[in-house]
This record gives sequence, structure tokens and C-alpha cells, in this order.
Amino acid sequence: MMNKRIFHYFCFGLALSSMFFYPLTASLNDSPFYMHWRAIHTYEFLLSWLGIAILLSFVLWFSFEKLSSRSGLSIIFAVSILPFISMGIHICRQIGLKKELIWLFQNRFSYGFILVIFLFTMVILVHPKMDSWRKKIQSLYTIALIVLSPLSLLSLYTVINFGFCEQPGIELLTDKPVFSSNPGKNTPTDNIYILLFDEMSYEYLYDNNLIREIYPNISAFASSSDNFHSADSPGGGTLSSIPALLLGKNKLEIKTVGNDIFSVNEQNELIPLRLYPDNLFSMATHKGYYTALFGWYLQYEKIVGNIADDCISFGMYNYSSLSEKFSILNPILTTIFTWPQNYPFGFFKKPMYAVFHKKNVENIFNLGFTALSRTEPSFIFLHFPIPHNPFVYDIGGFNPAFDPFLETDENYINQLKYVDWMVGKYLKEMKSRNKFDNSTIILMSDHNFRSKTEKDKWSRIPLIIKRKGQNKRRDFYESVAAVNLIKDLLVYPQR
Repeated sequence: MMNKRIFHYFCFGLALSSMFFYPLTASLNDSPFYMHWRAIHTYEFLLSWLGIAILLSFVLWFSFEKLSSRSGLSIIFAVSILPFISMGIHICRQIGLKKELIWLFQNRFSYGFILVIFLFTMVILVHPKMDSWRKKIQSLYTIALIVLSPLSLLSLYTVINFGFCEQPGIELLTDKPVFSSNPGKNTPTDNIYILLFDEMSYEYLYDNNLIREIYPNISAFASSSDNFHSADSPGGGTLSSIPALLLGKNKLEIKTVGNDIFSVNEQNELIPLRLYPDNLFSMATHKGYYTALFGWYLQYEKIVGNIADDCISFGMYNYSSLSEKFSILNPILTTIFTWPQNYPFGFFKKPMYAVFHKKNVENIFNLGFTALSRTEPSFIFLHFPIPHNPFVYDIGGFNPAFDPFLETDENYINQLKYVDWMVGKYLKEMKSRNKFDNSTIILMSDHNFRSKTEKDKWSRIPLIIKRKGQNKRRDFYESVAAVNLIKDLLVYPQR
């Protein structure tokens, strides 16, 4: 009989644990492309899921079997509220109530809701008939967990079904690309470095066609480079812009379905992403460059992983994607990152995500420095997560804004100042390794600062190109497609 009761408590613990992790498992089911999930992450999740379940099982058993009515129920309410809210909020987002939730959070109704629950709980706990209600409350709680217990099986199925299957996706890309033109048979003697900063705005960077004085390193770089004042990216967002750029296409509508990435044709049909011969990495490989791509957000391994010599990408939600150590805390952090940024969830998410964003920036920056140690001619593509929010930097370094997700001019400019420092640091390292003069360096963005820009200008980007041996500034004002310029550089580097 005792063993049976312990088993029941364990099942209840599994249900609560599954409710807490529901945002993670639901995201893994609904939009796994952005989770950057690997088999090792599944082992982390299973250990974390079981560990929390065992802990909660013990708390439930101890509260129901060993404590008084008031003390026991107080603890049960305390440990249950977070799993219930974690699951409930994500279900609301899944069924299309995201705007309504934002409105509730912005108007502080969430605090009122929590206050009502707290007061209701306190009334029950201090009521003189509490002891006589104990069995009824325990029965209602038990019924609720029994109803929700299938979530445990669903969570287990979702993670195992997806998590133990390495899904490179690159096999969906048809035809091994072979560059068809003949740019020349000589091995290149230069390097090409593309420094792409996510959501860097032309309007915030330039003033009257000159780099603003508050960005001295970029200003110095632009003074001996080609400045394109009407450059367009292939799209108005990262998903539409960077894959098209890598594939060598000026415009390409992109969608993700499950863990795969597709292009959309004129008939609105999904076409598995196809690598054509004129994609950037095939062109660079054909020319004889060592090629590498390091970035965040997108699973670049699915796009150019078969072509690039090195390709590493990091997720914007999955903490395990950039953690160097196996830890059962990683799935917990990932779950918190999938919560809304609005308060009261923001109390947990914002400080933790600020550190996560910092690690993403540092990882890519460090990989970019490592790439400078290559002795052979190199084609390096770096996609940095900033100045895109959260805003966690200023000129002095890591210093998260009071609200890191609040898109204000002050927060954006502070982070852009750190971008300027990064550019200066990277160029200084290039010069110390005698690579600056012998390299073509492209400083660009994937799209504009969208929350502060009209939609028809989302694809306008800053584009600054210093060619090998260049030491004079040139300005170009006609409209140009960034992808066409980069392709031209690969074919005619000295044009």
C-alpha cells in the first residue's frame, strides 16, 4: 500500500515537472528549428525532468503525509503555482492570445491576478474549517494532477521523438553545388571577412552621409573604405535576409516548418531550400578559400554546413546550445527563456537572458578571433547578435539596461557604441596579424532597426567595404543590392 502511494506521488511529481517544462517541450514540437537541439540536450532534459519530478514527489508526500493541514497545503500551493502558470501562459500563446496577454501584462493585470490567487489561498488556509476541508482540497488537487498527468507521456514522447534524432537537414538541399563560371584558376592571395551585426541601422550609424562621431572606430574604418548609402539586404528580417544572402539571391521568401527551412515560390508552395552554384560559400570554396560561418539564431549547418569548412551556430533560446558543460540546469534556463519578457516573468527571464545574450556575443567574437589565426586565404562570415535586443552593453562593456528588451533610442545607441568597440578591437587584431591591408572587409547588417523605422525601409542597411590595399574613401549613392556586391567581390576582387 505504501509503495502504491509513493508511486502516485511520483506520478504527480512528473505531472508538475512536465507542466513547468511545457514551454520547452511545446517549442521543441512547434518550432524546433530555432531550438538548435541536439541529442546531448535530450539527456540533459531527461535528467532535469526526472530530478525535478523526484524533488516535487518528495515535497508532495511530505506535505500530505507528515505536515498539518495548513502547513502542508501552504507548501503544496507554493510549489504548484509556477508549473501551473508556466504551462498556462504558454498554452494561451499557442491558441493565439499573445496580444491579449501583452495587454494584460502592460496594464499590470497580471499582478492583480496573482494577488487574487494569493488572497484566495490565504483565506482558505486561515479559515477555521480548514481541517475539515483538507480531504476535499486534496481530492480536487489530486484530480487536477490526474487530468494533467498525460502531459508526462507527451513530454517524454516529444523529447525522445525529436531529441534522439540528429536532423542535419542539409540532405534536403538538392544537387552538390559546382560553381559554373570561371573566375580564374589562381589561388587567392587575399582574405574576405564579413562582419554582420544584427539589426544595425544606417540611420543611427550615419548623419549627413558621415559616420557619427560617437562611433570613432567605424568612422575611421569608413574613412578608407567604400560607403554605400542606399544598400539593401535581401529581406526585412533575419529569416528572410541572411539565408537569401548566403544563397546568393537578392530576394527570397523563407519559411521554417518544424525543423526544416524552405523557400516559398510564387504559388505560395514550400520548396526545400536549394543550393544553387552561385551561393557565396560555393563560390568562395571554388576560388580556393578556407570558409567558415559563425553566428546565432539560424541553424547555419542546415544551409551551408555541407560546403563550409567550419560552421557553428548558437540558438537564441536553448542555453545548452552554447553551454560547454553538461548540466541539468540548462533545460531549466531554456524554459525560463521561453517565458514572456513581461513582468512578473521578466523578474526571472531578463537578468538570466542578459547573461545568455552576452555569452552568444562572446562566443562568436572569440570564434572570429580564432579564424584570424588561419594562414591560408580565408572567407569568414560572422553574424553577431547585437545591436539587436536585449540591450546589455554600453561603451564600457556588459551593463544591461534596466529593461533590456525596451527598444528605446538610448538603449539602442548604447549597444551600438559597443558594436563600435568590437569593430575597433577586431580590426586592431587584424592589423597586428598583418591581415588588414591584405583583406577585403565588409561591415554590414541584415536589416534595419525595425521598431524605429518605417516598414518600407526595413531592408535598408549600412554597407561599408574596404577592399584589399584600399586606403581612400569612396561614396556611392545609387541603390545597390548587398548580395550582388559581395558576389562581385568574389569574382572580381579588385574591381
